Amino acid sequence: MRNAFAGIALPNAASVALHESVGFVELGRYRNVGFKLGAWRDSMWLQHALAELSAPPLAPVPLAGLAPEELQAALSPR
Repeated sequence: MRNAFAGIALPNAASVALHESVGFVELGRYRNVGFKLGAWRDSMWLQHALAELSAPPLAPVPLAGLAPEELQAALSPR
């Protein structure tokens, strides 16, 4: 895996700040896609690069196959 993605219903400043604090960047927004709490809401999509791209990509490894330090390194912000 090379990227993580997140979708957030807006407005949600706390969730946006949390995601940005660990390296997510905004990809785009869908405008007026949901009706919640009496108003139309946007959805924000974010992306976080987990690793550099390689060509060709390595075969996927199950999370259960990673050593604890490898899992921690994979999930740590860069």
